[in-house]
Order: sequence, then structure tokens, then C-alpha cells
Amino acid sequence: MCDGMKSQFLRSSGVCALYPLLLGFVSEWLRTSFLVVALSICVSPLSAQYLRSVGGESDQSDQSGAKTGKVVEFRVSKAGKDQSGLSKVFLAVQAQEELNKGKLGNSKFFKVVQRINMHEYIVNFGTNPNFWLVTNSDIDIADGECLSMNIAPTGKTREYTSVLGAKVTLREYAQPKEEDLPPPLSKEEFVDALKNGKTWTLKDFVTAKCFRCGGAGKLGALEKYAKCNDCGGKGTLVSDCLVKW
Repeated sequence: MCDGMKSQFLRSSGVCALYPLLLGFVSEWLRTSFLVVALSICVSPLSAQYLRSVGGESDQSDQSGAKTGKVVEFRVSKAGKDQSGLSKVFLAVQAQEELNKGKLGNSKFFKVVQRINMHEYIVNFGTNPNFWLVTNSDIDIADGECLSMNIAPTGKTREYTSVLGAKVTLREYAQPKEEDLPPPLSKEEFVDALKNGKTWTLKDFVTAKCFRCGGAGKLGALEKYAKCNDCGGKGTLVSDCLVKW
């Protein structure tokens, strides 16, 4: 009887001795599990989006995206069935070429030095000498007024007599006329130029949803809905596009 009671006491004492170890193991397991769950919420875009949707209103932004500084390549030879993307790239390149030809760009700011008539003026671009400007239509601009206009050099010169009686020769500038400009870039010319090694860079052409904030412009609940630094709170990122064959 004494031996049985002694064995039971020893078994009970063994359980009590193991209890702190078991308690420590369970506590460590619970702490590790919590850290894993918390980490998965922080790094998972889907979880972050869920936290934003239940934790507050979405702050979607219609502003232009933040600049990434990266360049995305678009290889025309590998476009395949992406005819929509290829068409957008071609139209953007065509518009860029039109700008280079002066049809839509080459805007210059000038001051009228002397008005000759309703469509001819002596102007100054802020540097000497002056220039002779010819507009496509009559415009009413007085001496001393400033104006910005799309103009280009014609390669001609004009001559007039100054108030002191001296003959003055000026280079002529004019608004580009439709008939004076080469035709728009064709698809055939576009492809041939690319095959010959030409490339085009389209500024801010590629727009993508910010990966970190999921397009909301702000972070999740664990970050207290702070503004996303990756996109500057805009929700989108923009990159340049390098068009090549």
C-alpha cells in the first residue's frame, strides 16, 4: 500500500514538473502563429485590399500616376495577336512624328516689335535679331503685345526700311500650312523604320495599378491607412515605353 501511494505521488509530481514546459511550448506556438498571420497580412496585396475595403472608404484617385523612372519595352515583332496594343503604339508614334514636323508643336513665345499688317509682324523671341512673322489668317495684335504660336522658319528672308531709313533684312517665320507638311507616318514606313533599327520612346505611355496599395493610394489598417509612398497616393504608376522591332 505504501509502495502504491508512493508511485502515484511520483507520477503526479512528474506531471507537475512537465506542466511549465508544456505551457511554454503552447505559448511559443501561439506567438509564432500570430506573427505568421500578421506577416501574411502585411505582404499580401489581396489581404491589404480586403483590409482597406472593410476599414474605411477607398480613396481612388483620378490624377496621373507617379513616375516610376522605368522603361517598358514594346517589341512590334512580338506583338502577335495584341492588335489593340499595337494600334495604340502606332498612333502614339504617328502623333509624335507630327509634333516633330511642327504640325502641332514648335510653339514659340514672342513679342510684337512692329505690326506690318493683319498677318505680318516683326517679332522678337527674346534674343536679337528680330524676325519677320507671317500668320495663316488675320490676327489683331498691337505693338508690344506678346503671343505664343506654333511657327517654323521658312528659309526665306524679308527686307524692310527702318525708321532711320536703313535697309534691314530679317529671317522669315510662318505658321505651318497643311500642304507644306509631309504626309503622316504610314504603317509601312513605321515597320520599315523599326526593321532598320529605329526606335521611339513614348513618354508616360504605360499606366499600371500600384502593386503595394492595390490602386487605392493608401495602405492597409496595420499601416493606419497611411499614404502609399510607392505611388505618392495616386494609386497608379506611369512608365515610358520604348518601341522597337
